[in-house]
Amino acid sequence: MKFIDTWVNTLRNPENTFKAEKGNANLRNGVKHIAVGAAASGLITAILILLSGTGIVGPIVTIIIYPIIAIISALVLAAIIYLIAGILGGKGEYGTHFGLMAYFYAPMIIIVTLLGLIPGLGGIPNLLAGLYALYMLVASTKEAYQLSATRAVIACLVSCVIFAIPIVLAAIMLGGPSVQ
Repeated sequence: MKFIDTWVNTLRNPENTFKAEKGNANLRNGVKHIAVGAAASGLITAILILLSGTGIVGPIVTIIIYPIIAIISALVLAAIIYLIAGILGGKGEYGTHFGLMAYFYAPMIIIVTLLGLIPGLGGIPNLLAGLYALYMLVASTKEAYQLSATRAVIACLVSCVIFAIPIVLAAIMLGGPSVQ
């Protein structure tokens, strides 16, 4: 239950939790947290796929792929933030920040999956969840790299834009909406 306690504490009071957990945060623990959160999300999605009657392969692939994609994406985002935070004068370790990120990243994966199950809500709850995740990303960056709030915001926003560019380009190249 340590994972769930850490997640709940992080969601309730990110800044205090990051301060308290900074010494425990590391790459290995971060990977574990994200793997558990993404596996839970993958399991929820797999159950829905099974209930839709579309076969067994999709659910199995979902349970395997979700954690892999979540871990890789978090590792990449943390690396970009590490570089930008360093340019902005931050002093801290990549593994520590990754571990702190994982404390909110993992439960947010589950929350976004559950919000997607509620019909008629549209994108507003996910937008609000995303904004709260951005706040927690800034707080974890500030704590891990000993940055001012302003520099942490800059590091996170610039990193998120850099992180999003290849995703947007891939979506366009794979048949996204065409601009004419």
